[in-house]
Parts: sequence; structure tokens; C-alpha cells
Amino acid sequence: MKKLHKILNFLALFFIVFNANLIHSQSTLPVTFKIAPTSVVIPICTTPLIKFECINVNNSPGFWSYRWVIGTGWTLAPGEYILNSNILYLQPASTSITPSNVLVSPLSNSIIQSTLVSNIYSQPFTSAATISGNSNTCVGNSSTYSLAGLLAGESVSWSSSNNAIATISNPTQSGVTVNGVSNGSVNLIATITNSCGRTVTKEKTLTIGVPILPNPNSFYQGVVYGELWVSKNNVGAVNLSFPAISNATSYTWTITNVISDFPPICPSTGATTAKFSNGLQTITTTSSNTNVNFGNCMQDYEVTCHVSNSCGSTLSYVRYVTVGASGTSPCDVNNNLSFSKKFQVIQNPVKNGEIRIRENNSKSIEASETDYMNSFKLANDQPCFIEWPKTYSGIAKIEPATKKVKQSLNVEIAIFNFFGKEVYTKTVHSIEDEISITSSNLPSGKYILHITYGNFTQKEIIILE
Repeated sequence: MKKLHKILNFLALFFIVFNANLIHSQSTLPVTFKIAPTSVVIPICTTPLIKFECINVNNSPGFWSYRWVIGTGWTLAPGEYILNSNILYLQPASTSITPSNVLVSPLSNSIIQSTLVSNIYSQPFTSAATISGNSNTCVGNSSTYSLAGLLAGESVSWSSSNNAIATISNPTQSGVTVNGVSNGSVNLIATITNSCGRTVTKEKTLTIGVPILPNPNSFYQGVVYGELWVSKNNVGAVNLSFPAISNATSYTWTITNVISDFPPICPSTGATTAKFSNGLQTITTTSSNTNVNFGNCMQDYEVTCHVSNSCGSTLSYVRYVTVGASGTSPCDVNNNLSFSKKFQVIQNPVKNGEIRIRENNSKSIEASETDYMNSFKLANDQPCFIEWPKTYSGIAKIEPATKKVKQSLNVEIAIFNFFGKEVYTKTVHSIEDEISITSSNLPSGKYILHITYGNFTQKEIIILE
């Protein structure tokens, strides 16, 4: 009996120590809570009862209460609820609206733990329905489009993204008529609604009228412009291309001989001019690139491309091409202002074949309004498609700086025609106020003047009269 008594005392002591150690162990673990579930996806067209639970992960001791924050979309009114229960049941109020997220914060002795969130989602409403019909409708014409794949309980409404380009008529649950109003791109929109009020849209992009160019609001209304120099000694075809137009079905390319200030200069025998791969100066392709053999005559061309579809065509590409003595342009591609340069052409157009060049050390340069307007004669000349320095026509009035004594320097003067061929050259070794050279042996017309001083070359367009 005494032995049994000792065993019972031992067991009692053991459980006391064990419980004390357990309580101590629990008190040293961090206070941690989690919410379950952390996210919920509500099946489409259903309002299930959902259980939310705030779990004391480490069974931290204390008297705990729970602050639940409920937003809109539940049958329980929105608000803040402080409950002793760590479990809350909620039900969506509607099948057409996704309820708000559920928040809970555990509290003990007025100490609030971190807020936990259960994210609420609705199962997305998707549809396999598709819109079919032509991608292009002409202005003034109508086309019918159909919708296939609607399920039972689903309905559709139709709209146009821009009624100024296309309108709709005769809408049904299986199709609609689109009426072309003006050239442009528009989306035909089918809004599908299911039995519980959820919607999804299906769209088809349509082109109304002629092909639509990218960047129609740009300076050239989307047309690709540019200039190109090709050597007369080039033996291979030159590829010309631009980004494809999505609604174009064909590309018609044309080469035009440009009437410039200089007539074509061709070899005495074996002369060839620009042709496409078919041997002609026009070709129709299904892509936005083509090859051109520009031949061996020095002259100017304009290459254009019109893109077409069943409604018509529109100009999309212009390239000014000069076949010159070399493949390098003599133009001033840096477009430096003439007044920032070392030399100033005093008189332009040039009178009596005398080109007068003054070292640009003047205090001021003035010109009349007429001189300024005439300066545009020298701007945007092909093949120098960029805007050239505004060298004044007539005689610009110059107030010279202090007169310089005669000084030694080497200035190379060269004149090129618009085919890049050097037609005049002279070296000047000294200068006082001006350099005056005679070019009376050159025919009248436009030329490119190069003035080279040291490592710097100044370029100007001049007119010989």
C-alpha cells in the first residue's frame, strides 16, 4: 500500500512539472495568427456560405477577441465587428458583384495583433463566342457580321468604338450590320452577358475604306518620306522597303524621272536607267519591299508606292533618289546655320559668274524681307531633302569688322553639281576681306559650294545666273 502511494505521488509530481514546462514553452513561442482561407474564388453564378477562421498557431495564452472588418457585397452589413469567436460565416449578397476582402485582427489586453486578410475573387466569366466577317468595309457600304458560340442563358449587345467611322444596324443575338462612314480603323464590340449579370466583351478590328497608314497625324500624314544617294557604278539591286500596312492587299511601286536643274548624264554607250526587277518602271507586289536597279545614268528619280485594298489606294511611300558620281551626298547633313560658319557667301544667286565669299568676322548681318523670302529658293532642294542654311539671295548688307591686313591661309574652293560631280576647284592662299572666284564657264543652275579650311568643310547651295 505504501508502495502504491509513492507511485501516485510521483505521477502527480511528474504531471505538475510537465504542465509547468509546457506552459513555459508556450509562453516563449511568438504570438502568431493566420487566417484561413487566405483567398477564396467564388464559383460563377453562386452565393456559397463561406467559413473564415482566425487560427492561433502557437496556442498563445490569453483571453483573445477578434475584430472582423466586413466590406460591401456580403449579406452581413458592412462594418466592424468585435467577437469572441475566431470563426465567422459569410455569404455573398449577389451573383453579379464580387464581395470585398475579409479582414481580421486578434486582440488581447487591448493589444492588437497584425491585420490578416482573406482575398476574395469571383470566377472569371469567359466566352468562346467569336465574331466573323470581313476585316474591311468600304465607305458607303455595309457588311454583315455574325456571332457564334453563345451559350444558353447568355445575351449579346453590339456597339461601334467610333460612330464617326462606322455605325451598326439590325443587331440580333447572332449578328449585326456595320455601315462604313469614313476612312479609319474601328472596333466592332459584342458585349456578352450571362444569366447572373456578369459580362465579357469580344472585339473585331475593322478597317473602313482605303488602307490606313500608321501615324496619320504626323507631319507627312503617315507617308514615309526620305532621300537616297546611289552611285552610278552600283552594280546590284537596291532594296527599298517600309513597314507593312496591315489592311493592304497589294503595293504598287512606280519610278518617275524627275526634271531637275541638270539633265541626265549617261555613258555614250550601254546607258541604263532605273528599273524594277520586271524590267519596267512600275511593279505590283504583295509586300512592302521591292528591288530597284538604278542604272548608270546620273539623274534624279522619285520612287513611290501606293497601298491598295478592295476600297481603293493611298500613297504610303516617297523616296527621292539621286544616282550620282558616288554614293555620297555632297549635302550638309548636319544642317549647320550659315551664320555660325567661318565664311559667308555675299551674293546669292551669283551674278556674272563671280562668287564672292567673305570671312565671317562681321559685327552684324542684315537682309531685307525680300531677301529672306527668296532664301527659300535654296531650301529643301532635292536631292538635298533636308532644310538647307538660309543663304540670302541678292546682296546681304554686311557691316564689316575692323579691316584685316592681308593674311596667308589655304582655302579649298570646290563646286559640285547635284549629282555629286566636282565641276570646279580652286585653292586660295591669301585673303583680305573677300575671296572672289570666277565660274563663268559653268552653265546656269543650282550647285553645291564646298569651302574647306583646315579640317572643316562648309557647304552651301548656290545659284548661278
